[in-house]
Amino acid sequence: MRGPELPGGRSTCASRPASPRRSDRSGVPRRLCTRHPAHLTGVFVRVLLDQRQLHANVRWYHDAVRAHGLTLRAHVKGHRLAQVTSHQLASGACGIVAQTAREAVHHATETGVRDVVIARPSTEQWRLPVYAAAARALDARGVRTTVQVTSRDAVAVLAAEAARAGVRLGVRLEVDVGADRGLPATEVPGAAREIASSAALRLDGVSGYYSPVDSFAATRWAHGARSAARVLVEVAGHVRNAGIRCPVVSMGGTVNGLVASGVPGVTEIAAGAYALADATVAAATGCAPALLVEGGVVDGDLEEAAADLLRACGNDWDHETTATTPELVPVRQRLSRETATVQLVPAHICPVLMRARFVDVVTHEGREPTSRWRPVLLPEVEP
Repeated sequence: MRGPELPGGRSTCASRPASPRRSDRSGVPRRLCTRHPAHLTGVFVRVLLDQRQLHANVRWYHDAVRAHGLTLRAHVKGHRLAQVTSHQLASGACGIVAQTAREAVHHATETGVRDVVIARPSTEQWRLPVYAAAARALDARGVRTTVQVTSRDAVAVLAAEAARAGVRLGVRLEVDVGADRGLPATEVPGAAREIASSAALRLDGVSGYYSPVDSFAATRWAHGARSAARVLVEVAGHVRNAGIRCPVVSMGGTVNGLVASGVPGVTEIAAGAYALADATVAAATGCAPALLVEGGVVDGDLEEAAADLLRACGNDWDHETTATTPELVPVRQRLSRETATVQLVPAHICPVLMRARFVDVVTHEGREPTSRWRPVLLPEVEP
């Protein structure tokens, strides 16, 4: 799987094996766990997490961000596991990003995190009273809460809801820097003035996320991410020049973060996929995947339960590649008929954790799982 170009070539994770996992005669990589597991409801599928590799990935990425003097905020949608969140916090993460208020409260309850940002690609106004109510509950427990907004209209509504809830709520303004979401850069200073004029709100800063739109852009990912980070820094400068405090300039995304860390003026990286390292992150950075989907194979076809876990794991620039082998070779053809099971790396990690009921945790290669963790998905339902 070809990854995006990064400055100076790939930034290789020190923990990545010097050579690929050995393969059997059929060419299929050896499994992480060799004992055949019990079939569940007649269909074999399980999600395996290598805890040792998880710890190595977290250590490597946090060190890479800290080397530039930046803070790291862990996005929990990259794993949806409180156990991973706890490890990220213990490894120096300044707080978390969650997609819903319910998930923010859950991770605060389970991990003791004291700084949360609630962020979605778009800010539907029906969510704003939910955010304000959650902020009140979190504030009572000493948790600092910030909401990321993607439209100027949301600012006035959020101010009213925060005042009604009796909280002073942090706000991050997401800037459209290439992912077709967020405020246009020209609207940010005006939105910042509205926040500064509200007694119920405080401006936390600006944020942005870059995503390649096609395969060509994916090969120039570093260029796009660097340009996006520079736009964020410039926009924050305009806000400050207007006399408004803008402490945080946050770039989202694991690959984006490696590039943006070197852009002067960026203060924070908000990333999640680095911990488990899907095939896209692994190809881009050289870090080894910590999560595999293991499924049964019948007549060369992946069984439906495993295929369903991986079905939505393509990227915007490559919908066809939903998984690779552990050696990052894309799987687009039928598998060997001689193979009973296969382990695959999802091209994009988030859809797997939205569908998986459990994750079996392995501490050493070749051994059986030592524990079972449950991903938590807590969506908000529009009333």
